[in-house]
Amino acid sequence: MNGCKTLFDLPPIAATRDPESSQEAAAFVIDSGLKGKQCRIVLAALRRNEGTTSRELASISRLDRYMTARRLPTLREMQLVQNCREGRCQLCVPVEIKGNVPCECDKADYRKCDISHKKCMTWWSVRR
Repeated sequence: MNGCKTLFDLPPIAATRDPESSQEAAAFVIDSGLKGKQCRIVLAALRRNEGTTSRELASISRLDRYMTARRLPTLREMQLVQNCREGRCQLCVPVEIKGNVPCECDKADYRKCDISHKKCMTWWSVRR
């Protein structure tokens, strides 16, 4: 493969200390294929709405705001989306994602979200 991670390479979506109900929900989302389907939906929506915040993307695309906010970092770990308009993140790819830091180049694009009115990261699809 080209260095991209797949859904199976990513860390579990529920922490080991999470309650049993969270563990079961996480297993269902993965085993049922729902996580992959949600990732494809969010990626397609982002490609139609480049440079939006996760909340704007959810609103424009009529997607659940929390699902969108969860799937964008997953897509970033898979190197399908980034937080840099000009692809500056590509200087750092592949890079181990730690927490909410999008890349080591520290060039993520932020702006005031039209919905939350707070400074938020923008999201861009990676074109290969």
